[in-house]
Amino acid sequence: MVARMLLLPLFVALMVPVCSGAVWAQSAADTTRIEYRLLRQQENWRSLKDDDRGWAALKAVPVGGGASTVLTVGGEARTYVHNWRHEQWGRLSAHDTYTLQRLMLHGDVSSRLIGKQLGLRAFVQLKSGFVAGRDGPVFSTSKDRLGINQSFLEEQWSSGPERAVTLRAGRVDAFLAQASTTRPGVFDNDRKTGRTLWGMHMTRQGADGQISPYYFGTTRDIAPTDPTLRSTRHTFGMRGSSGQCRR
Repeated sequence: MVARMLLLPLFVALMVPVCSGAVWAQSAADTTRIEYRLLRQQENWRSLKDDDRGWAALKAVPVGGGASTVLTVGGEARTYVHNWRHEQWGRLSAHDTYTLQRLMLHGDVSSRLIGKQLGLRAFVQLKSGFVAGRDGPVFSTSKDRLGINQSFLEEQWSSGPERAVTLRAGRVDAFLAQASTTRPGVFDNDRKTGRTLWGMHMTRQGADGQISPYYFGTTRDIAPTDPTLRSTRHTFGMRGSSGQCRR
């Protein structure tokens, strides 16, 4: 069972996934193949906790003198080169070449308690964006000196090894989100209260297939068809699969 609260660059979201029969076993988690992921929070470096060679010492640092709590530190740098010719039909510079620099730094602390059936985790990822050589206007999402790209707290527990081979009863995900404004300063991004998205998605696995009902709701303070009205919409749906044929 997992409870997670997320803070994203474009969305401030509260997500509460719940699933029965999930197991956080030592053998399963620590033998996960080590690889870099586009979403860094999906990486698992716990198997390096006893390796102190080179960069491996930063990927799984024991905290508190034991192996139950591990700190992972990581980061990345990306450089993009953009070239515009006759931007906005020639109203701006006829030839504009500039670079975008993105820097990311993250820390991940995970701990296992109560016979390794209870897991606690905290993840924080910072971002920094710069623009160099731009003649035309700088887009608001291109420049951000320092901000939080994402952060969340996660709690995970298992029902014991006897549940590891049982059929999963189902999974429920609930979320609440609002858009965020990117500003050029330090930790000055703010959420937009004019639009809100929420919903719930359930997946139930049976012997003959899978069924996934869902619900999404949205509100907008200014309706797209009439700026004097408030817009609220509700969407219900269902997906399913039977045997080997899925839709």
